[in-house]
Amino acid sequence: MLRQLNNMSRIELNLEVPKREWVACLDFGTATSKAAALPKGGRPRDAVPLAIGEFSSGSNSYLIPSQIWIDGDKVLFGGYALKHAQQASGNGRRAATSFKTLLGGKSLTHILDQKPPRSVDETGQFSNGSLICLFLAHVFAAMKRAAIAAPHPFSLENAELRYTQPVWIQSDPSLPQAMIAHIYNQAAWLAQVLAESLLAPSGLPCRMAVDAFKLYHTAEMPALVAGHIHEAIAAANCFVGPDVKNVLAIDMGAGTTDIAGFSFFRQDGQERAVELTAARRMLNVAGDALDTIVMNCFLARAGPQSTGAQQDLWDALTPTVRSLKEKAFGKGSAMFDFNGELLTVSRAQIESTKEFKSLTDYLSREFGNALAAMEKACADRGGGELTLVAAGGGSRTPFLRRMIADAKPRNRRVRFSRVDGDPAWAKDITGAYASALPQLLTAIGGAAAPDFQVVRQREAHRPAVTPRQALKAGAL
Repeated sequence: MLRQLNNMSRIELNLEVPKREWVACLDFGTATSKAAALPKGGRPRDAVPLAIGEFSSGSNSYLIPSQIWIDGDKVLFGGYALKHAQQASGNGRRAATSFKTLLGGKSLTHILDQKPPRSVDETGQFSNGSLICLFLAHVFAAMKRAAIAAPHPFSLENAELRYTQPVWIQSDPSLPQAMIAHIYNQAAWLAQVLAESLLAPSGLPCRMAVDAFKLYHTAEMPALVAGHIHEAIAAANCFVGPDVKNVLAIDMGAGTTDIAGFSFFRQDGQERAVELTAARRMLNVAGDALDTIVMNCFLARAGPQSTGAQQDLWDALTPTVRSLKEKAFGKGSAMFDFNGELLTVSRAQIESTKEFKSLTDYLSREFGNALAAMEKACADRGGGELTLVAAGGGSRTPFLRRMIADAKPRNRRVRFSRVDGDPAWAKDITGAYASALPQLLTAIGGAAAPDFQVVRQREAHRPAVTPRQALKAGAL
């Protein structure tokens, strides 16, 4: 099957690490994935957001929905997977979604080896780990194409590859970091081997994917992916400047809400950052929890229905709930057509539910505790200014902005400043880039991160067999 890759014979994985003139960072998100690059040593304002959504049928040029759809003998990714899921609603099949959160499991080896439900993979050919790896390979392949198509084109092979990693992985020493790093390195290798097949609108043949995994072997060689950056540090990098030295960042994604506090300073002529671990929070309450609240509001609007009809409506809402949520909070209401009946849910209805109030109370309490710890640390160092920042897909939700706006310092030596919206350097950004900027900030800050913030791979994994060697050996 792999003989179908016409460009296979032209691929040669160079075992020597070339000089890297660019840095590219992948931010694997629970809801959407994104990537950015910039010349090595550049600042966030120099970033090139990679239009990876253009090669994955995403609704925004810079975002790929983190979804997988297995359709018979094909695997589809991103926007292509989302469209198939929407078309198939109500037939018992569903896309794989929110699979990033699996990486936070306590028994990671077991979780990655498990197979997804039959409603996701009827074929039973793939494990959770292999699906995550294939999706990341799809994103890497889209990054390669987007780099070539950028306003100032560059080759991804001439870039240091990084990825961002959330606080819930960083803070748990029981999670095998090498295993997660291995997934990214394997995905980068698969992106080179499977190449354009990963971006085909018709999907990647399952047999081709299975054969590629069989080919993969590991050896102690230079890594394709250099290392990772703490997501909250990456987001904070986009807001740090001459007047911003102490930052408390709240990063609300789809799967988790991360809170972290940092102080930035210069030492021996170098920029440094230190995290206040007492301010660190990982909350399993985020965009997905809001999605559930929104969907329950639509079910309530539909009125009494049979259990089967309720399940059909739930299945129909699932692929589109994130866009419905954005409309409800951004425009005041959202409408959904279900079997000819137009259902409308308002922002006021969502915010009046006890589930929403419980969610916001919990977030406010945890943010307040983290803020108190960061404020005390600033006061102990003599006081000064503490900047409050919201990042991630949830940064524009009204309740999160209110929470930051309402925060008041308790210590007279500390004053609060707030970044209400986007960083100052982004004020002239327009179009699709502007609408995706909150989600892109972590990827941008990861690409702009100085070397001391990057957790480098100590043990690199790379295939012992290159595609060309496999061809010569008759394995393909």
